[in-house]
Amino acid sequence: MASLVPQFIKLNRAYGLIANGEKILVAISGGIDSLILCRTLSEYRLSIHGAVELKAVYVSIPPVALSHEQIEKIADLMTDWQIPFTIIAGSVSANVAFNCYACARERRKQLFRFATENYCDAVAFGHHLDDYLETGLMNLIYHGSLETLHPVQLMLSGRIRVIRPFLNVPKKHIRAYGRASLITPSENYCPFQEENKRQNVREMMRVFTGLNRNFRNNLHRALNRWNQLTV
Repeated sequence: MASLVPQFIKLNRAYGLIANGEKILVAISGGIDSLILCRTLSEYRLSIHGAVELKAVYVSIPPVALSHEQIEKIADLMTDWQIPFTIIAGSVSANVAFNCYACARERRKQLFRFATENYCDAVAFGHHLDDYLETGLMNLIYHGSLETLHPVQLMLSGRIRVIRPFLNVPKKHIRAYGRASLITPSENYCPFQEENKRQNVREMMRVFTGLNRNFRNNLHRALNRWNQLTV
């Protein structure tokens, strides 16, 4: 399958995710999205003759941490792509119920701390077009709005810039590129993966698409209009 770099370049031209000379921290989960994001940004860096510095970080949080063998596989890929790779130990307090929210909050806290300490200009996440659609539908159901993910968002009073280079790329294209490139994800076990809100919304989207095959396209257009985006 063709490189995903052209799709990133299109999004970058529209929203200015990455500029020459910047230092970008890529959040690694072990899943196919973040791995292919690293590969794509590495290819992009080569296309502009190395004018962007990349770093990758994995936040290890028990009890959902990747194994030592899985971490080694990721480290080998990062070496191949010439991306310095760091593992950070994270933890959720025993006084806090362990769930998706607590885990995600701890990951972001550690990522933003590392980015600040290492003078990174932005933190890149592997969110894709399916995440864009699901988040919008989730907010409609639970909050009465169509607010969704944006290509660029300022966090912590503007101290951290979050970028999503794959927000215009369907999940199936990322998976196809991973298969074509023989890149195997290192999936960790999550006890909440079958019962969280996002999984429920994913099932709803399948039902709605069965009722109307244009549902995804209609939702996509509605989200773009509401958020004044052209993702």
